[in-house]
Amino acid sequence: MDKKTKTITAVIVVVVLAAVVAEMLFLTDVISFSPDGSLPECSDRWDNDNDGYCDYIGNRIGCRSVTGAIKGDSGCSSAEDNTECDPAPETCNNLDDDCDGLIDEQLTRTCGSDVGECQAGTQTCSIGNWGTCQGSIGPTTETCDLKDNDCDGIIDENNICYTCAETDGGFLPGAFGIVSGTRGYRSFYSYNDTCLTSTNLLEWYCSGNFAINSTYECNQTARCSSGACKNI
Repeated sequence: MDKKTKTITAVIVVVVLAAVVAEMLFLTDVISFSPDGSLPECSDRWDNDNDGYCDYIGNRIGCRSVTGAIKGDSGCSSAEDNTECDPAPETCNNLDDDCDGLIDEQLTRTCGSDVGECQAGTQTCSIGNWGTCQGSIGPTTETCDLKDNDCDGIIDENNICYTCAETDGGFLPGAFGIVSGTRGYRSFYSYNDTCLTSTNLLEWYCSGNFAINSTYECNQTARCSSGACKNI
């Protein structure tokens, strides 16, 4: 082997050894972080935010990532900015989406309903979870008050303002009775059983929550008197 060949061989050996040493250093290196310990650096050749890119695009040194990442992380404005992170709107997920070193900060959302008598509240995000609804007023049982108590967009529905009560127990021509109740918000009524003639009776009674009437003819042994068919 001549002198020139030996020299070339020696150079090749040195280069190979240097590559081996560099690879060993590469394998033993660890991910570095910014001075405050919160954000991974843009100069450590690692794909810290796992987006397929490592570090500042101007770096000439290849990535260390074993996932096949390439240089050019969009979160790195320079090799020294220490913020390898791709900013995105902050969401409630226990992550620092907007790359400001804070997690789920100042995240709130409206909860509940503003329909009818209900009032919406606020939920606050904490550790990736939405908290309970604070300050809200929920639905209640519908009552006759010209309000949407159950917050379904309808006021006093299902004839809730209609009532009917009777003193004689119902359709009972032989007894005088009074039917009374409401047919709307603070709209009251009262009807008495009434004799139309000596033999015909206008009988009032309830059908559910509604007052109705019908004409009743007393039998041959009775006459209508004081709102009832009475035997003679």
